[in-house]
Amino acid sequence: MDGSARLGVAAAIALVAGCGGAPVTPRTVVLARGTLAYAVAGDDHRVVSVELDERFALVVRRTGDPRILHRVDLGPPEHDIVALAMVGDRAWVGGDDGVVRAVDLERGAVVASWPTGAAVTALASRPPCASGATRCGGLADDDLVVVGDATGALCLRRGRDGALLQCVQAASRAVTSLRLAGDEIVAFAGSHTTWQLPSLRRHPSAPLSPLRWQNGDIVVAGRTVELATGPRRRRLVTLGGAVRAVAILPGGALAVAGWIADLSDPSLVLLAPVD
Repeated sequence: MDGSARLGVAAAIALVAGCGGAPVTPRTVVLARGTLAYAVAGDDHRVVSVELDERFALVVRRTGDPRILHRVDLGPPEHDIVALAMVGDRAWVGGDDGVVRAVDLERGAVVASWPTGAAVTALASRPPCASGATRCGGLADDDLVVVGDATGALCLRRGRDGALLQCVQAASRAVTSLRLAGDEIVAFAGSHTTWQLPSLRRHPSAPLSPLRWQNGDIVVAGRTVELATGPRRRRLVTLGGAVRAVAILPGGALAVAGWIADLSDPSLVLLAPVD
Protein backbone atom coordinates (compact mmCIF):
# COMPACT_ATOMS: atom_id res chain seq x y z
CA MET A 1 0.00 0.00 0.00
CA ASP A 2 1.48 3.38 -0.96
CA GLY A 3 1.40 6.53 1.14
CA SER A 4 -1.65 8.08 -0.56
CA ALA A 5 -3.63 4.85 -0.16
CA ARG A 6 -2.75 4.65 3.53
CA LEU A 7 -4.01 8.19 4.02
CA GLY A 8 -7.39 6.99 2.75
CA VAL A 9 -7.69 4.45 5.57
CA ALA A 10 -8.53 4.74 9.26
CA ALA A 11 -9.57 6.86 12.03
CA ALA A 12 -11.53 9.57 13.76
CA ILE A 13 -11.15 9.46 17.52
CA ALA A 14 -14.15 9.44 19.84
CA LEU A 15 -14.04 9.06 23.61
CA VAL A 16 -17.02 7.10 24.88
CA ALA A 17 -18.36 6.90 28.41
CA GLY A 18 -18.48 3.50 30.08
CA CYS A 19 -21.21 1.30 31.36
CA GLY A 20 -23.27 2.09 34.41
CA GLY A 21 -23.35 5.33 36.40
CA ALA A 22 -21.10 8.15 35.28
CA PRO A 23 -17.54 6.83 35.02
CA VAL A 24 -14.77 9.36 34.74
CA THR A 25 -13.31 9.60 31.23
CA PRO A 26 -9.51 9.94 31.27
CA ARG A 27 -8.28 13.36 30.21
CA THR A 28 -6.98 13.13 26.66
CA VAL A 29 -4.11 15.09 25.13
CA VAL A 30 -3.85 15.03 21.33
CA LEU A 31 -0.16 14.91 20.36
CA ALA A 32 -0.48 14.49 16.60
CA ARG A 33 -3.02 15.06 13.86
CA GLY A 34 -2.98 14.31 10.17
CA THR A 35 -0.34 11.57 10.18
CA LEU A 36 -0.48 7.79 10.28
CA ALA A 37 1.04 6.68 13.59
CA TYR A 38 2.55 3.20 13.48
CA ALA A 39 4.31 2.83 16.84
CA VAL A 40 4.79 4.69 20.11
CA ALA A 41 7.06 4.53 23.17
CA GLY A 42 8.03 6.94 25.90
CA ASP A 43 9.27 7.74 29.39
CA ASP A 44 8.66 10.44 32.00
CA HIS A 45 10.13 13.11 29.73
CA ARG A 46 9.52 12.16 26.09
CA VAL A 47 7.11 10.46 23.77
CA VAL A 48 8.54 9.07 20.53
CA SER A 49 6.45 7.81 17.65
CA VAL A 50 6.85 6.46 14.14
CA GLU A 51 4.61 8.55 11.88
CA LEU A 52 3.95 8.77 8.16
CA ASP A 53 2.86 11.82 6.23
CA GLU A 54 4.75 12.14 2.95
CA ARG A 55 7.69 10.19 4.43
CA PHE A 56 8.26 8.11 7.52
CA ALA A 57 9.74 9.91 10.50
CA LEU A 58 10.58 9.31 14.12
CA VAL A 59 8.94 12.18 15.97
CA VAL A 60 10.16 13.26 19.41
CA ARG A 61 7.93 15.29 21.75
CA ARG A 62 7.86 16.13 25.44
CA THR A 63 5.33 14.00 27.29
CA GLY A 64 1.94 15.69 27.09
CA ASP A 65 3.13 18.44 24.72
CA PRO A 66 2.23 18.32 21.00
CA ARG A 67 5.14 20.58 20.00
CA ILE A 68 7.79 18.65 18.08
CA LEU A 69 11.34 18.59 19.41
CA HIS A 70 12.80 16.53 16.56
CA ARG A 71 11.52 14.92 13.37
CA VAL A 72 14.03 12.32 12.16
CA ASP A 73 13.57 11.26 8.55
CA LEU A 74 13.32 7.47 8.13
CA GLY A 75 12.61 7.17 4.42
CA PRO A 76 9.88 7.04 1.76
CA PRO A 77 6.45 5.47 2.24
CA GLU A 78 7.21 2.42 0.07
CA HIS A 79 8.84 0.62 3.02
CA ASP A 80 6.73 0.46 6.18
CA ILE A 81 8.53 1.29 9.43
CA VAL A 82 6.58 -0.62 12.07
CA ALA A 83 8.95 -1.47 14.94
CA LEU A 84 10.14 0.84 17.72
CA ALA A 85 12.01 0.47 21.01
CA MET A 86 13.37 3.11 23.37
CA VAL A 87 15.72 3.31 26.36
CA GLY A 88 16.91 6.60 27.80
CA ASP A 89 18.27 8.90 25.10
CA ARG A 90 18.30 6.20 22.41
CA ALA A 91 15.58 4.73 20.21
CA TRP A 92 15.71 1.98 17.59
CA VAL A 93 13.38 1.64 14.60
CA GLY A 94 12.99 -1.03 11.92
CA GLY A 95 10.73 -2.11 9.10
CA ASP A 96 10.31 -3.63 5.67
CA ASP A 97 13.73 -2.56 4.41
CA GLY A 98 15.40 -4.91 6.91
CA VAL A 99 17.49 -2.18 8.52
CA VAL A 100 17.54 -1.21 12.20
CA ARG A 101 18.39 2.45 12.83
CA ALA A 102 19.59 3.81 16.15
CA VAL A 103 18.45 7.36 16.87
CA ASP A 104 19.98 9.76 19.39
CA LEU A 105 16.92 11.44 20.88
CA GLU A 106 18.84 14.41 22.27
CA ARG A 107 20.38 15.24 18.90
CA GLY A 108 17.45 14.07 16.81
CA ALA A 109 19.71 12.13 14.46
CA VAL A 110 20.34 8.59 13.22
CA VAL A 111 23.69 7.61 14.71
CA ALA A 112 24.00 3.98 13.59
CA SER A 113 22.28 1.45 11.34
CA TRP A 114 22.72 -2.21 10.54
CA PRO A 115 21.08 -4.68 8.13
CA THR A 116 19.28 -7.71 9.56
CA GLY A 117 18.64 -9.82 6.45
CA ALA A 118 14.83 -9.74 6.72
CA ALA A 119 12.00 -7.30 7.34
CA VAL A 120 12.03 -6.13 10.96
CA THR A 121 8.61 -6.68 12.51
CA ALA A 122 9.20 -6.10 16.24
CA LEU A 123 11.76 -4.53 18.58
CA ALA A 124 12.32 -4.44 22.34
CA SER A 125 15.16 -3.03 24.42
CA ARG A 126 16.62 -3.24 27.90
CA PRO A 127 18.87 -0.64 29.55
CA PRO A 128 22.37 -1.50 30.78
CA CYS A 129 22.42 -3.38 34.07
CA ALA A 130 24.55 -2.32 37.01
CA SER A 131 28.06 -3.72 36.91
CA GLY A 132 28.15 -7.19 38.43
CA ALA A 133 24.41 -7.81 38.22
CA THR A 134 23.98 -11.57 37.86
CA ARG A 135 20.93 -11.42 35.59
CA CYS A 136 22.90 -9.53 32.93
CA GLY A 137 24.96 -12.58 32.00
CA GLY A 138 28.21 -10.67 31.55
CA LEU A 139 26.68 -7.97 29.33
CA ALA A 140 26.31 -5.36 32.07
CA ASP A 141 27.81 -2.47 30.12
CA ASP A 142 25.58 -2.70 27.06
CA ASP A 143 22.03 -1.93 26.08
CA LEU A 144 20.33 -5.00 24.67
CA VAL A 145 18.06 -4.76 21.64
CA VAL A 146 15.90 -7.73 20.68
CA VAL A 147 14.92 -7.91 17.00
CA GLY A 148 12.04 -10.00 15.69
CA ASP A 149 11.71 -10.43 11.95
CA ALA A 150 9.36 -11.63 9.23
CA THR A 151 10.96 -15.09 9.08
CA GLY A 152 10.29 -15.79 12.78
CA ALA A 153 13.90 -15.21 13.85
CA LEU A 154 14.64 -13.60 17.20
CA CYS A 155 18.06 -11.95 17.54
CA LEU A 156 19.81 -10.19 20.39
CA ARG A 157 22.05 -7.27 19.46
CA ARG A 158 24.15 -4.75 21.31
CA GLY A 159 22.32 -1.45 21.20
CA ARG A 160 25.24 0.91 20.76
CA ASP A 161 26.65 -0.68 17.60
CA GLY A 162 24.31 -3.51 16.53
CA ALA A 163 26.81 -6.29 17.26
CA LEU A 164 25.02 -9.64 16.89
CA LEU A 165 25.08 -11.60 20.16
CA GLN A 166 22.56 -14.44 19.80
CA CYS A 167 19.87 -15.66 17.37
CA VAL A 168 17.17 -18.32 17.54
CA GLN A 169 14.42 -19.42 15.17
CA ALA A 170 11.51 -18.57 17.44
CA ALA A 171 8.64 -19.32 15.04
CA SER A 172 7.77 -20.29 11.49
CA ARG A 173 5.97 -17.00 10.90
CA ALA A 174 6.63 -13.32 11.53
CA VAL A 175 7.24 -12.14 15.08
CA THR A 176 4.52 -9.53 15.46
CA SER A 177 5.41 -8.11 18.88
CA LEU A 178 7.84 -8.46 21.77
CA ARG A 179 7.40 -7.83 25.48
CA LEU A 180 10.11 -7.68 28.11
CA ALA A 181 9.36 -9.28 31.47
CA GLY A 182 12.37 -8.98 33.79
CA ASP A 183 15.18 -11.07 32.33
CA GLU A 184 12.88 -12.76 29.81
CA ILE A 185 11.52 -11.78 26.43
CA VAL A 186 8.04 -12.84 25.32
CA ALA A 187 7.70 -13.15 21.54
CA PHE A 188 4.35 -13.22 19.71
CA ALA A 189 4.05 -15.06 16.42
CA GLY A 190 0.53 -16.47 16.36
CA SER A 191 1.11 -17.64 19.94
CA HIS A 192 3.63 -16.51 22.53
CA THR A 193 6.95 -18.09 23.50
CA THR A 194 9.31 -17.09 26.30
CA TRP A 195 13.09 -16.77 26.01
CA GLN A 196 15.80 -16.15 28.58
CA LEU A 197 18.01 -13.06 28.23
CA PRO A 198 20.78 -12.90 27.18
CA SER A 199 21.20 -16.58 26.22
CA LEU A 200 17.90 -16.80 24.28
CA ARG A 201 17.23 -20.22 25.74
CA ARG A 202 13.57 -21.13 25.53
CA HIS A 203 11.57 -21.22 28.76
CA PRO A 204 8.17 -22.79 29.40
CA SER A 205 5.59 -20.15 28.55
CA ALA A 206 3.32 -19.32 31.48
CA PRO A 207 -0.07 -17.75 30.81
CA LEU A 208 0.56 -14.20 29.69
CA SER A 209 -0.96 -11.38 31.72
CA PRO A 210 -2.85 -8.73 29.78
CA LEU A 211 -1.55 -5.19 29.68
CA ARG A 212 -2.78 -3.57 32.92
CA TRP A 213 -3.89 0.05 33.24
CA GLN A 214 -6.02 1.81 35.88
CA ASN A 215 -6.85 -1.45 37.68
CA GLY A 216 -8.12 -3.05 34.49
CA ASP A 217 -6.93 -4.92 31.42
CA ILE A 218 -6.30 -3.10 28.15
CA VAL A 219 -8.16 -4.78 25.29
CA VAL A 220 -7.45 -3.73 21.70
CA ALA A 221 -10.18 -4.86 19.34
CA GLY A 222 -9.65 -3.55 15.84
CA ARG A 223 -10.56 0.13 16.01
CA THR A 224 -11.22 0.28 19.74
CA VAL A 225 -9.20 0.38 22.97
CA GLU A 226 -11.23 -0.81 25.94
CA LEU A 227 -10.61 -1.15 29.67
CA ALA A 228 -11.89 -4.45 31.09
CA THR A 229 -12.57 -4.66 34.82
CA GLY A 230 -14.10 -8.02 35.61
CA PRO A 231 -17.01 -8.67 33.26
CA ARG A 232 -17.43 -4.97 32.41
CA ARG A 233 -15.75 -3.18 29.53
CA ARG A 234 -15.47 0.53 28.96
CA ARG A 235 -14.42 2.07 25.68
CA LEU A 236 -11.54 4.50 26.07
CA VAL A 237 -10.78 5.41 22.45
CA THR A 238 -12.39 4.42 19.17
CA LEU A 239 -10.61 4.93 15.85
CA GLY A 240 -12.08 4.81 12.36
CA GLY A 241 -9.42 2.24 11.45
CA ALA A 242 -7.17 -0.18 13.30
CA VAL A 243 -5.30 0.85 16.41
CA ARG A 244 -1.62 0.38 15.55
CA ALA A 245 0.01 0.52 18.99
CA VAL A 246 -0.57 1.18 22.67
CA ALA A 247 2.03 1.86 25.35
CA ILE A 248 1.88 2.59 29.07
CA LEU A 249 4.37 5.30 29.99
CA PRO A 250 6.27 5.23 33.30
CA GLY A 251 4.19 8.13 34.64
CA GLY A 252 1.00 6.13 34.08
CA ALA A 253 -0.38 7.69 30.90
CA LEU A 254 -1.69 5.44 28.13
CA ALA A 255 -0.45 6.30 24.63
CA VAL A 256 -2.57 5.21 21.66
CA ALA A 257 -1.32 5.42 18.07
CA GLY A 258 -3.45 4.89 14.98
CA TRP A 259 -4.44 5.97 11.50
CA ILE A 260 -6.66 8.78 10.20
CA ALA A 261 -9.36 9.42 7.66
CA ASP A 262 -9.03 13.19 7.52
CA LEU A 263 -6.01 15.44 7.99
CA SER A 264 -7.68 17.04 11.01
CA ASP A 265 -8.09 13.69 12.81
CA PRO A 266 -5.88 12.84 15.81
CA SER A 267 -3.36 10.07 15.20
CA LEU A 268 -1.54 10.01 18.54
CA VAL A 269 -3.20 10.62 21.92
CA LEU A 270 -2.30 10.32 25.58
CA LEU A 271 -4.91 9.30 28.15
CA ALA A 272 -3.96 10.56 31.60
CA PRO A 273 -4.42 8.20 34.56
CA VAL A 274 -7.58 8.92 36.58
CA ASP A 275 -6.95 9.75 40.24
